[in-house]
Amino acid sequence: MARLALLASYWDNRRGSRAFDACPLVLRGISVDKDEFCRARQYLGKSQRELANLLGVSVRAVQSFEQGWRPVPVHVERQILFLLAMKNEKDSIRCWEVRDCPEAMRKKCPAWEFRAGNLCWFINGTICRGSVHRNWKEKIALCRECQVFSRTFEPFQRKRPEEEPPSPSGI
Repeated sequence: MARLALLASYWDNRRGSRAFDACPLVLRGISVDKDEFCRARQYLGKSQRELANLLGVSVRAVQSFEQGWRPVPVHVERQILFLLAMKNEKDSIRCWEVRDCPEAMRKKCPAWEFRAGNLCWFINGTICRGSVHRNWKEKIALCRECQVFSRTFEPFQRKRPEEEPPSPSGI
């Protein structure tokens, strides 16, 4: 019991520190924020309980992700993106055609090997921009800038403030 109190005290002190609060989400390896997580659940048409069952997490975890109380872990992020991609699969996108990959690179790439050009962002070890990426955080950052990813998640993409057209002045 004393260990639990000590751990809770440590966590409260850590959470209250400026270094922890100032750490941007990107440094913690988080790509899906609470708003995207909420929109994903709504787009999939699932209740919190149904989504929790699909993701293999508790209902409280889903609530915590939606409220921003807990960061969305990488394995949950990947699962959400996969479910969204499968729900939106309207046409078969071939990443190697969109990216115009040379034949030699295609033969080394798992997306081409498994004919999963629409899931290249999901498969580790793909050779995008000439190299295999070290981890999910590095890979998904590149994927989010790619046409294949954008086309796969087109109906779900969030509008960023800098992308919105300026409002007419004086109205």
